[in-house]
Amino acid sequence: MILIIPILDECVLFIKEYAAGVDDYMITLPKGKIDDNEDMYAAANRELQEEVGYKSHNIKLIQKIYLAPGYISHVTNMMIADKLERSTLVGDEPEALEVHKIHISQINSFLKDYRISDDEYAKSLDELQEYLDSGNVWKGKVSNTDKNAKRCVEIDRGSITMKY
Repeated sequence: MILIIPILDECVLFIKEYAAGVDDYMITLPKGKIDDNEDMYAAANRELQEEVGYKSHNIKLIQKIYLAPGYISHVTNMMIADKLERSTLVGDEPEALEVHKIHISQINSFLKDYRISDDEYAKSLDELQEYLDSGNVWKGKVSNTDKNAKRCVEIDRGSITMKY
């Protein structure tokens, strides 16, 4: 399993999708299964293209998350992707996903309106802050203190057109 934090123009691309287990829509990050004969980097690029309409020229593994290692072997490879360019693939989602491009300084205020779908997603925000603090992408904070920061754009995944 992979979970990707896609970064574009100092923004993170989130998706709103239906979560059958809780019978509700939730904000999350692109994620998916690693197919047979596919490595985690190829899987991450495929999921990015299917779920947010971009591919990455720079994907890094930042952490492996084990759900319950004493009981099951499930692992999620948490990755960060930047240097994105437009590219789409048809995915396996039952309906179009809604994509939100949120400036790094506005993430917390954006998420106040939504429920977090799982622990992996919550952990990914902590990892994103650590990654930013290390200077790997750009200097920024996951906070809502920058009142001048733009909310970037919202993307309608159904037609992949940007609304400014």
